[in-house]
Amino acid sequence: SIPGLKWRSIVREGRWGIVAFGNVADFVDERVIRLETPDIAAERLYSTLHELDEAGLDGLLLIEPPATPEWRAVLDRVRRAGRSAKPEA
Repeated sequence: SIPGLKWRSIVREGRWGIVAFGNVADFVDERVIRLETPDIAAERLYSTLHELDEAGLDGLLLIEPPATPEWRAVLDRVRRAGRSAKPEA
């Protein structure tokens, strides 16, 4: 988990996409896309990531899902998506 002030310092400059999962009360920012339940996240994760990728942003920050059994499948998808991302050369 990234405390609010820390993630804000990361995304201070440039155009960033931010995706937060679960109870996202600590992540109040107009740039945050909230996927609040495991069902919503499972349904919208990949389409959300593709939309953000196509937006030509400077970066993407994912706030990991809660480490609870109901979020396990979503967390696995997030980690796989992160491994498949390739930085630009």
